[in-house]
Amino acid sequence: MNALSPDAVVVGKAIESARRVLWGEYRDVFEYQGPIGANPVLADERRFMRFCVRWGVSRTIRKGTHDRLRRWLQDSSGFVDAIRDDTGQRLGRLEAALRTEFAGRSGGSLISMVSKVAAFLRPDRFVAWDRFARRGLNLALGRAASA
Repeated sequence: MNALSPDAVVVGKAIESARRVLWGEYRDVFEYQGPIGANPVLADERRFMRFCVRWGVSRTIRKGTHDRLRRWLQDSSGFVDAIRDDTGQRLGRLEAALRTEFAGRSGGSLISMVSKVAAFLRPDRFVAWDRFARRGLNLALGRAASA
């Protein structure tokens, strides 16, 4: 019999607890089947702001532009096309185009924000991409976390 270490049990309980909270808070977003712009995470200004704060991307968006960015994502045919593109290439190009107007600092990236929104709107096709995902992928590939 292969018993779990006490640390593994604690980590497992923490993951299960986080999963329940995530599902409870975002189930309507994940299960939404209507037009992309009407998804609950984009349809409501306060909900979008909470999403940005919760997932650590609010700081990457230029101060005072959060709602304008939300409305742009909500109404943009370019964003809809990027979400429908299963390759992720359009999403990358879209993120680069948004930097000038919405990035919180000059040359700053919005890929974490754009990829997290995409991952919530189409969890079957997109993953959230940020420094933690990059580190995890590097480790899984047998490289240094910071590679």
